[in-house]
Amino acid sequence: MNPTTVKLISYFGVSSAVVNPALIFAPLLVGGAVATLGCSTGEAVSIVSIELFSTALAAIPALWWVVKISWRKVAVVSMLAVMLGNFASVFCESAQSLLLVRGLTGLFEGTLLSLYMAVIAKARQPERIFGGKLALQMFVGAVGLAFFPSVIGSWGVQAVYGILGLATLGLLLGVVHFPAGQGGGLADTKVPAIDRVAKARPQRWRYAVLVLLFVFGAGINGIWTFLERIGAAYGLSLETVGWTASVSSVLAILCGILCAVAGTRFGRLMPMSVGLLLGLGGSIILFMANDSMLSFTVGVCLVTIARVVPVPYLFGFVAQLDHKGTLAVLSHIAIAAGMALGPALAVPIFANGGIEAVLIVGMLLLSTTWLMALKLAQVIRISGSF
Repeated sequence: MNPTTVKLISYFGVSSAVVNPALIFAPLLVGGAVATLGCSTGEAVSIVSIELFSTALAAIPALWWVVKISWRKVAVVSMLAVMLGNFASVFCESAQSLLLVRGLTGLFEGTLLSLYMAVIAKARQPERIFGGKLALQMFVGAVGLAFFPSVIGSWGVQAVYGILGLATLGLLLGVVHFPAGQGGGLADTKVPAIDRVAKARPQRWRYAVLVLLFVFGAGINGIWTFLERIGAAYGLSLETVGWTASVSSVLAILCGILCAVAGTRFGRLMPMSVGLLLGLGGSIILFMANDSMLSFTVGVCLVTIARVVPVPYLFGFVAQLDHKGTLAVLSHIAIAAGMALGPALAVPIFANGGIEAVLIVGMLLLSTTWLMALKLAQVIRISGSF
């Protein structure tokens, strides 16, 4: 990999974990809010969901600024707002106040995540950068999943946001990675690692890939967010669930590295299918675990891998179909909205049918994702651009 690619992977990997805590640390944030703020499961999941919904909404104005405003200025303003939102969360003493602050913070988190997607989508090898970014993102997540349970136990869930606020302050130094010109300087063909390929693509299928991302996000994150609740049903402590998720993240990191190294050497459909089928297998094991710690660990490992492996290749569909650069931003809306809606819908499902019902719905959504990916791959291959 060239130095520019390594820098992009390093910055985006760390930053994506820090500015997206509602996704990376969702199980611990849910369990921590229940344990230290006295929230119900529904209230705790709602805090995570509203933050993710806000990140999705933030991508709507991004459709305008992505071609109008300096990406570096957008990064600075958004990073400062996320930092202030994290520090404000430290002083929240109720579910209602934390929900409001996290909802507002999510708007700026989504702006940053949209910016990352736009930069990666214009790279010559988006799957490689995305895979490397995910690997590093999961590494940061693994550290947090192992470390944060003790922090929550000692100082409450608010302390996690204080640590994230300090980390965000350090990320301000990395805004030099973003183009300083108007609209991110995409018209400048000399921008490093940028490839402005403009060949004919099946545009009518642009929206199909957005639906694909939405369904995947809803399925995988609905299961991921409830991992702590699943562990609690098995009699496991928050610390045990955190360490299990941390260990599983190590495997996901290795898979992300493999994706970054392999790129599209084996195509997109094969590794994507492997990742989705592993997620299905993990969900089935969790469904049938019957209070077994070994089964819980294996199931969590497979689900965690499924959060990583399919994503670079799903995003590869976006790169293939992106004609004007805006589909990358829309793809963030789709996957963020799905990841927000999945846990939100899982709350009433959990209340009425328990953990088993949540897992069944998650498995149905992952199966739908796989079937849609098979069809979309066939269409793009026939069009001659896959």
